[in-house]
Amino acid sequence: MDTSTFIPDGTGTFTEFRAPSISGSNVAFLGRGNGFQAGIYTSMGDGLDKVVDTNTPIPGISNGSFTDFSDPSISGSNVAFLGLGDGGYQTGIYLSTEQDLAVVADFNTPIPSGNGNFAGFNPPDLSGDNVAFLGTDGQSNPGIYLNSGDQLTVVADFNTPIPGGNGNFISFLSRAVSGDGVAFLGSDGGSQVGIYTSVGGSLSVVADRNTLDPASNNNFTPGFFTPPALSGDNVAFGGISVGWDQAGIYTKVGSQLNVVATNSLNGGVLEFINFMSVPSISGSNTAFLTGFGSAIYTDLGGSFARLIGRDDTLDGKTLASVDFSSTSNGLSDNSLAFLARFSDGSQGIFRADLVSQPPQPEPVPEPTPLLGLLLVGILGGASQRLSRPQLDSRNTPS
Repeated sequence: MDTSTFIPDGTGTFTEFRAPSISGSNVAFLGRGNGFQAGIYTSMGDGLDKVVDTNTPIPGISNGSFTDFSDPSISGSNVAFLGLGDGGYQTGIYLSTEQDLAVVADFNTPIPSGNGNFAGFNPPDLSGDNVAFLGTDGQSNPGIYLNSGDQLTVVADFNTPIPGGNGNFISFLSRAVSGDGVAFLGSDGGSQVGIYTSVGGSLSVVADRNTLDPASNNNFTPGFFTPPALSGDNVAFGGISVGWDQAGIYTKVGSQLNVVATNSLNGGVLEFINFMSVPSISGSNTAFLTGFGSAIYTDLGGSFARLIGRDDTLDGKTLASVDFSSTSNGLSDNSLAFLARFSDGSQGIFRADLVSQPPQPEPVPEPTPLLGLLLVGILGGASQRLSRPQLDSRNTPS
């Protein structure tokens, strides 16, 4: 699917995309077209389907249609998104399932354990039919909330004590959900900033200013974490220590904090300068964007490598940049979805699947790689098999 693909139930072809979300082989994305067309679309199998667009009536209100959307989050065939109507005066979190399109929370929804109704939202994350989101009240007091079925509960808000710290949370940046567990970035509004998880209603610290960065043996710099990603109990996040000199991607698996990649371990590689992006995690595998859209790196298949990036050739065209889901779920099992922007101004959404390479005839000049990546253009792009170049050993995190 690219800028030559016709918009389902729309007019003309897509003109712009946002980075997609993936669950298994199912992909969801925000697409735009001429004449202020906008919608959420899915690719499941061979077809491209509309979830909602600007002609879709907003559920839970008596009149009016959506006017715009946030990046969606997909889990199985369910899709969650932030939708706007009436110039933003009607905003809510919505869940699309095979059965219906339903309100998770909107401006008419009372805040659990709070005062009044919600007055603002950030885009949601989805796991099964569990939706996690950041919401605010009329005084801009924020909280992280989880909707499980018909039950809306507080994960953490400005009345919640900060675990491992002093005082309560007063701000949040993001959330991620896996099952009924939630990870989020929260702070006291000052130097007490960290990554936290809520499992079974119990809050714990993943990393904060008191946590030792295993790459630099210095504590993480207060205030410099990316939003987290969550898969089961495993958490991935970006962090900085030693001022701005040590930026990296980290995972916490069980009680072990691990280094995925840092700019110092890859010193001198241009793509790794000033990189600190929101990673995605699936199981114990991670993927992340570097260098302001330069390249996507992943350890899918057990080895850390550059997948694809700027100046590479894809679908017969030269890449200008790539983009990876800021909702932290661009990776699912052995598949990854990303947005490709080409030097000719066109765009496309692609899925990269880890596949087995067929045996090569003898003799071969070098050992044949056991794993490769099959890049599949969602709806119409040509399939292309790429080798996965391994980083030089001096650049490989240990």
